[in-house]
Amino acid sequence: MATSFDNQMKVKDVAKMLIDEETKLAHAEIARDDYKVKLNNAIIQLEELDQAKKIAEDAMKRVEEAEKKQKATEGLAEYNQKKLDVESKQKVAKLEEKLQWALIPSLSKYMVFKKRCKEDGAVALLYTLWCFHPTLDFSIFRDDIPQLVAIFELQGNYEEKGEKEHKTSKQVVKAQPEIDEMIIKLSGDQVAPKDETNNSNQA
Repeated sequence: MATSFDNQMKVKDVAKMLIDEETKLAHAEIARDDYKVKLNNAIIQLEELDQAKKIAEDAMKRVEEAEKKQKATEGLAEYNQKKLDVESKQKVAKLEEKLQWALIPSLSKYMVFKKRCKEDGAVALLYTLWCFHPTLDFSIFRDDIPQLVAIFELQGNYEEKGEKEHKTSKQVVKAQPEIDEMIIKLSGDQVAPKDETNNSNQA
């Protein structure tokens, strides 16, 4: 039979076991609480990291958009500058051309006459006849045709080129005032009225 001493020892062992289990349980609860705290901190850090990542992505998007806008602006500015350069060169060329014609009045009148040739089919036809049919007798036309042909004749330097004299040179009147008057008529300018007083006085 078990003695009272044995029973006391068993009770002590059981009590010790209970104390050990309670101690382990307490440690486990403490560890669980620490894990919960660490887990919560990790969740908070992850949320903060996600938020920081979104902020960084938004910032990168804004930077990319700003770079695209800057490139587009630079491209537009470069295009406008090239266009302006081309327009400026064209304007300068036109001004130089006008200045050239202004310095050479006879050449300027001839260019106006050539323009009128393009607009007036009859004048263009007459010029073609004069160029390709040197033996044509222009006196068969109306009176102002020989004077008109004289304008064509003035533009050629037959003596310098060594070419034969055009047949119309014998048919036209080379009076410069009359030729100038014809050029003015063809160019659409107004002709200054003749001084009738002087004519009456001379009469």
